[in-house]
Amino acid sequence: MSTDAVRMSQWPSEQRYVIPVAPGPDVVTITIDGKAVQAPRGELLIKVAQEHGSYIPRFCWHERMKPVGMCRMCLVEVEGMRGMQISCATPVTDGMVVNTQSPNVTAAKTIRPSKPRARALRSS
Repeated sequence: MSTDAVRMSQWPSEQRYVIPVAPGPDVVTITIDGKAVQAPRGELLIKVAQEHGSYIPRFCWHERMKPVGMCRMCLVEVEGMRGMQISCATPVTDGMVVNTQSPNVTAAKTIRPSKPRARALRSS
């Protein structure tokens, strides 16, 4: 059965949050790190990657929960989409090409120490 939207986690709210799913065939073919895989249309990218042997780091996603998309640990590059995408809230579409290990992805996930403030360096 095809899906037109993926339900997102709902904070205490009366709103119904959903992630729209692009129209297309019920089974789509995507490429993850150069490997072509098939998945149901609308399945979340992080789950498809996991099921096909590509681990994407995550903190707030669990397959038994609705997507939250808050921690930004699961960033990936998707060709044709601007900027990094959070794989826990990105439904797969036919022809999607995903890079999980590119230098840009690795750099986006790297924690860099902040520069100390000049005031903190001065002694009183």
